Amino acid sequence: MEFFADIADVAQVKEMQEWLPLDGVTTNPTIVARAKKELFTLIEELLAACEGIVQVQTLAYSTEEIVAEAKRLVAVEPSRIIPKIPCTQAGLGAVMRLSKEGLRTTVTGLITVPQGLFAARAGATYVAPYINWVDSMEWSGTEVVAELLAAFEAYGLDTKVIAASVKTARQFRELASLGTNAVTMPPETYKTILEHPLTDKALRNFADNWNGVFQEYKLDSKLKG
Repeated sequence: MEFFADIADVAQVKEMQEWLPLDGVTTNPTIVARAKKELFTLIEELLAACEGIVQVQTLAYSTEEIVAEAKRLVAVEPSRIIPKIPCTQAGLGAVMRLSKEGLRTTVTGLITVPQGLFAARAGATYVAPYINWVDSMEWSGTEVVAELLAAFEAYGLDTKVIAASVKTARQFRELASLGTNAVTMPPETYKTILEHPLTDKALRNFADNWNGVFQEYKLDSKLKG
């Protein structure tokens, strides 16, 4: 599974890479707005902060304008920038054109399996279903992913599923068990999923047992007298 950080905070990206290998960073207009930096300045900072892919969303509404924006984004660093394109008619038209020119894309904002299949046939490199959004509609976001993965395999499509809007450990566990290609989450979600009270309890027990025999909780500690 590929791990992406869904954030534009450069400091947090750097901190996260100290304990988890990242395959890249994803952003959207809301995330960029929170950073309060001009977009292309922010892109350069994110490219410098991580070695992986940086995904940046287009803002235009027409196919022609989406294609132009996508090419402008990719031109910053062709080997590492992937434009995110909304799952609309105009967006899929842009994906088709960009794919024919050999450019990678992520189709974002997916809610349904047909949307993902249309995007994959258009030539998307990744499709990004919004897991928690689907769950909030009393469907199952992970079931959508399972059906997408099955459809892509059945039809011989190379498109990857990058699960977005993942909020809980249960969602992540189910995505992992399905063999989901990639996931993007903010750093705090990764940390919440990593931590567990029983892990903390085990570490406290180890320390208590050690300290009952040794003077300090150190490898070279002397026995208590």
